[in-house]
Amino acid sequence: MKKFIYAIAAGALMASCIQQGLDAEGQKAWDNFKEISATFETTEIAYDTYETAEDFNAACKAWSEATQAMAPYMLSMTSEQLDSLNQMTEQVGAVVKQVQEEVNAQAQPSDDTEEASEEEEEE
Repeated sequence: MKKFIYAIAAGALMASCIQQGLDAEGQKAWDNFKEISATFETTEIAYDTYETAEDFNAACKAWSEATQAMAPYMLSMTSEQLDSLNQMTEQVGAVVKQVQEEVNAQAQPSDDTEEASEEEEEE
């Protein structure tokens, strides 16, 4: 029984050494990443936050930079932070994809619009 307890204690000690948490700079990068990611939680939040396509594109670039700033701290993150990072990344990706699809759909003229403009050209 003592060996089992020592094995668990050694495992916990190793885990705490490996995932000791973020230092001050890492925490600052993590907070920035979370803050920017929050603006992409849903398409509604993204539309409310970013009024123009330029603002949205700038936010996407800022999010990408925040993600890159997190790279040096990945090994220091706790498993909860890593899970959260993965969830936020997936969510942001889905929202950005949906917004881009909606913008592209609006940019493409519909069949009715094309027919009307063809009729005007014929006259």
